[in-house]
Amino acid sequence: MTDDADEALLAPLRAMWRRRDPVPDGLVTSVLVALASEGLDEEYELLTLTGDAARLEGVRAPAGDDGGAGAPRTLTFTAGPVTVMLRVSPLDHGRRRVDGWVSPAGVHAVRLRCGADDVRTTSSAAGRFEVADVPSGVATLWVLGPEDAGTPSVRVTTAPFEL
Repeated sequence: MTDDADEALLAPLRAMWRRRDPVPDGLVTSVLVALASEGLDEEYELLTLTGDAARLEGVRAPAGDDGGAGAPRTLTFTAGPVTVMLRVSPLDHGRRRVDGWVSPAGVHAVRLRCGADDVRTTSSAAGRFEVADVPSGVATLWVLGPEDAGTPSVRVTTAPFEL
């Protein structure tokens, strides 16, 4: 069949559906809004991190501090219904301890990559996890699961942040 023949067959069918089941008002706009808002969680997370960086601009550790001294700090990441809170505590020689909580609670696979270190752990049923010793530097965190139909689904992937 040619394109003209196809068009001749489909035109009456198209007209019938337009009469019997027209496109609802606002459907096209709603679909465009849904497509445009996809990924806003990640953009919000990045803006939150950028806002914190601007607030802390110009803040420096005391002279001679190797990163071992100082107070723990808290970071929060949100993606959709999942929130991850991290407490980063300084250790000696520029190392860090990371304690984390995932909400909603559940057993999740957790992966933290900082430099050459790639640490994998699992949260408890209460959503708590820990990474006892990682280097300071730029890190990325992934929270996977719980398993749906046998395949872990990505719940949170953070933008790079400073440990």
